[in-house]
Amino acid sequence: MEVVLDEDKQKKIFRLIHKNVSMREVEINYKCLTRWHITPSIEHKMSGENSKMCWRGCGEMGTVFHIWWECPKIQAFWKTIVKLIKIITGNDIGLDPTICLLHNVETSVNKYKESGVWYYLNAAKGLIPKFWQKTEVPKEEDWVNRVNQIGRMEKLYHMQEDRMRVYYMKWEKWEKSGLKEKYRKL
Repeated sequence: MEVVLDEDKQKKIFRLIHKNVSMREVEINYKCLTRWHITPSIEHKMSGENSKMCWRGCGEMGTVFHIWWECPKIQAFWKTIVKLIKIITGNDIGLDPTICLLHNVETSVNKYKESGVWYYLNAAKGLIPKFWQKTEVPKEEDWVNRVNQIGRMEKLYHMQEDRMRVYYMKWEKWEKSGLKEKYRKL
């Protein structure tokens, strides 16, 4: 991304990532930050045998940034997610990889998490590795189901801690959006 983050921004991003109920979300964020996933260009450098081109068939080099952000197929996915986030929360985060992939936001950690944007972006990021080495990308339905999973885990945690008021503050907009029911798995 060629983004330079000062020390305060880095600390804030790591605080956002580390302060989470779900270790799965923490792991997804750390793997994204550390470029842990092996892409076609990296695999090509390692073995020399496989193609270094994007496996989604767009004809571009399959770099880390391309696979996570630049590929036209994944761009369509991110555009959908950003549009849905704006509909649900009223926050227009824009199509910015530093926000979507790194959680580089100007608001406080607490306000950001309370807005729900944090959870929605984590759901999107968590789906991309599920479609690793495939030509297709996640769909809106996959994202809605993943957000629902995260919401259920959050609800269980808050029930256990006797903090349901906090849960409802964070998840009220999602509950009212209608998306929760749109793709409900039977």
